[in-house]
Amino acid sequence: MAQAGFQSSQEMLIDKTCFVKFSGHVAPYIRATLVKEVMKYLLYHCHQIQMPFEQIKYDLEESPKKDPKCKRPLMEVKNAKKLVANLEEIFSHVDMLFSMACVQRFAIIFGATIVSPKEVYHMTIADNSGSTGDSLRTKTCVRTLMKELITSEALLSVKKTSGKISPPTKMFLLVYAHRNSGIEWFVPINFTGPKRGEQFWIKLEHGGVNIEDDVPANIADDHDDFDNDDWIWFKAPVDVKGFLEKATNSSNIFQL
Repeated sequence: MAQAGFQSSQEMLIDKTCFVKFSGHVAPYIRATLVKEVMKYLLYHCHQIQMPFEQIKYDLEESPKKDPKCKRPLMEVKNAKKLVANLEEIFSHVDMLFSMACVQRFAIIFGATIVSPKEVYHMTIADNSGSTGDSLRTKTCVRTLMKELITSEALLSVKKTSGKISPPTKMFLLVYAHRNSGIEWFVPINFTGPKRGEQFWIKLEHGGVNIEDDVPANIADDHDDFDNDDWIWFKAPVDVKGFLEKATNSSNIFQL
């Protein structure tokens, strides 16, 4: 029977879980946006990049136009271009993913390999196909998500505010889906979950319940129906490598 890689111990799970509750229906295309926003946020939060993704992209596109004489180190520009290109390639396929498959679980992994990572962020998105609530707007959902991510005690524990920062590493995206879901770009892999590294959970729910009061004995129990041989992990064939540079403009740092 396939295993999704979630650990036990209710107390540990809750302490390392960021709960995000939406008050209405979240459309598939918005769910795709939420996955992308989490990836961008974690890159910055985990010190893989020194400024938000949108600022890096803006600097690549606009800075040379405004100041042609401004010369950035060649390697820095090369690394920035590769990060933007790889991340946007992944984003385009995440969009397609939600248009063709039932996807409720992801793993965003930081480390040299997915087998021996530094940090793993398990992300689950509750199925709201039967929701009777009002359909929410993208802006409302993203704002709700960012507020919870930024203020989450669970995620703050990994934020290193002082001391030496480890060199940037790779970020991998894994998707847990039905083997016959028609997914093409993502590659099926034999994966039972990492045994090393810090584990965190980002749990997206909808409706009027208080999520913390409705936590099951084991958070992984939410997906027992998926823990069978028909559900497997798929891996994005492109990874994202962080890089260090001097942040020259912090005006677009994540704000609420």
